[in-house]
Amino acid sequence: MRRVSALTLILAVALLVLGCATGPLPPAKALQPNDLKQLSGHWVWSARFQTPARLGSGPIRVRVAGGQMLFESSAAVGALTLHEDATKRVLAGEGRDKSGDRRFNVELTQRTSDRRPDGTYGGPGTWFALVLGD
Repeated sequence: MRRVSALTLILAVALLVLGCATGPLPPAKALQPNDLKQLSGHWVWSARFQTPARLGSGPIRVRVAGGQMLFESSAAVGALTLHEDATKRVLAGEGRDKSGDRRFNVELTQRTSDRRPDGTYGGPGTWFALVLGD
C-alpha cells in the first residue's frame, strides 16, 4: 500500500510539471471584425486549472474591438487575443464572472488537423458557433 501511494505521488508531481512546462504562446495578431469568419473550426479548452463551466450555459456572443475578441456569456465577460504561428492557433485572455467579479484565465487551442491545404481553418466536421454582437 505504501508503495502504491509513493508511485501515485510521483505520477501526480510529474503530471503537474508537464502541465506547467508548455512553451510561450506564438506571436499575437490584432484581429479585425472581418476575421471572425476565419476563426471557425474546432477549438479545445486548454486553460490549465480552469473549466469552461465558468462561462455558463447558452450562447456566447463575440465581437472584435481593439484588436481582441470580446465575449459575453450568461455567466461571464472577457477578452481574448489570437496567438498564431505555422503549427497552432490559440485564443488566450481573461474572463470575469458576472456574479462575484472573480477573474479567470481562458485559453482555447485549435487543432492543427483542422487546417485546410490552403492554410485556412474550418471545414466539415469542425465547429465554432459565433453569434455576432451589436
